[in-house]
Amino acid sequence: MTLLGLAGGASAVVPAEFDYLSTLAWSQDGWTVAGVRSGPPDSSGRVAADIVEVDVRTGAAATVASFDGVFEAAPAGYSPGGDRLYVVTVSQTGSTLWAVQDGTVEKAGVLSAGRTRDWALSPDGARLAYIDIRAGSDRAYIGRTMLLATGAISEQPAPADQIGVAWTPGSEVPDFGGPGGSVQLTGAEEEGAYVVPVRWSPDGTVLAARVFAAEGGSERQIAGETLELTTAESRLFLTDRPGAWAFGFVIDAE
Repeated sequence: MTLLGLAGGASAVVPAEFDYLSTLAWSQDGWTVAGVRSGPPDSSGRVAADIVEVDVRTGAAATVASFDGVFEAAPAGYSPGGDRLYVVTVSQTGSTLWAVQDGTVEKAGVLSAGRTRDWALSPDGARLAYIDIRAGSDRAYIGRTMLLATGAISEQPAPADQIGVAWTPGSEVPDFGGPGGSVQLTGAEEEGAYVVPVRWSPDGTVLAARVFAAEGGSERQIAGETLELTTAESRLFLTDRPGAWAFGFVIDAE
């Protein structure tokens, strides 16, 4: 992992190893980031995964939680004060949410009896939005939200698959993407295309999103993907390079 200071351009290499394209979670004050380091998979694809926390100011890295026999472990986000880190594990028993704080790991809830993806903690730390994968059903990808205080799970009605999650600042309801998402393109020329939200700007006016175009035919296939900045009135093309990603918005200190 390399930490790059956007204001001055200074960089520092963290003396620790992480998974290639590891899921990352940043504390809201920007001084702590968590990533994943996994061992080699066994014959069933299970790994031993460590959650590694990095102090941005010093570059020091420390393992704050370890999970054995999981298919995946991912930091989902920090509480507003930065003292608690939420981690999701996917294993043979389903998807579980854990709270990591002061050297202890506690079970915070069960997200699903199966696999999940696209986890996103709300800005106020009260809810976790995610996609529940239900293979073999009419909708294979279903947007769900857990209220962390009670563990209650709700679903956002949708006519088709939901993919990707982003929280508008101040909202208690997440924005899900995909063909059945709450974020949709308008215009006849956009038929079959869909949006996967990545991140809202701090003022909630600009959405960084991946836009998937579809081919015609009885079974639509993905024809292309672009990364764009979108508002209610405009779309700004950034790139169509495969694997491109938007990490967040730069705060203007002036």
